[in-house]
Amino acid sequence: MYYLKKFGLFWYRFLIGDDWVGAAIVIAGLIVTYGLLKAEIAAYWFLPLVVMFSLSLSLFRQARSRPG
Repeated sequence: MYYLKKFGLFWYRFLIGDDWVGAAIVIAGLIVTYGLLKAEIAAYWFLPLVVMFSLSLSLFRQARSRPG
């Protein structure tokens, strides 16, 4: 049970970490990408845009929250 708990904690920290908004955006992007693929629309371009948006938002939020 100890190893299972450590495994789950690793994945929680890896995926969510301290920025749950970024993780939610990427998960939503994966869902939309899946929908685009099911509709037979080329979706190779969508997920990189979602990741760039998520990273930019995270960087903006961190910079804004820092004093000075």
